[in-house]
Amino acid sequence: AMNRLPDLYAQTKPFQNVVLAAPDVGVSEFKKLAPAIIAQSNRVTLYSGSGDVALVASKAVNQERRAGDSREPLIMEGVETIDVSAVDTSFMSHSYYGSNRAVLSDLFSLIKQDTAAANRKWLLSKNHLGMNYWAFDKEPPEIKKVRATSL
Repeated sequence: AMNRLPDLYAQTKPFQNVVLAAPDVGVSEFKKLAPAIIAQSNRVTLYSGSGDVALVASKAVNQERRAGDSREPLIMEGVETIDVSAVDTSFMSHSYYGSNRAVLSDLFSLIKQDTAAANRKWLLSKNHLGMNYWAFDKEPPEIKKVRATSL
């Protein structure tokens, strides 16, 4: 649907943030759709992980790497790519965006505080083929405090 919006919203961007969490979309299709998504949002964030069983299965069925698979990070101008592999502990590693406290904290900072990935101190700056992306190193300090007090 967002690839149809540029004609309707040529002057303004209707979205502050668009978050793509573990998208099961082929990389080639993602690259076709991304410019329209970028055109409609002030910030586009792609969360991806390397252990996502659902995306591995989808890759086998569709014969193409999925945008949400970070084994080879998908990095594009206008998209902040975040690799969650270091903190993902769910059974199939596909629902981290709704069940992992570190990722939820990061989403809060992104959406509520409109903080760029470069300014979220718990994310490490990484480089792949000369392009930057970000990755979780470990849980943010505020999440560690919550865990320590709840034990």
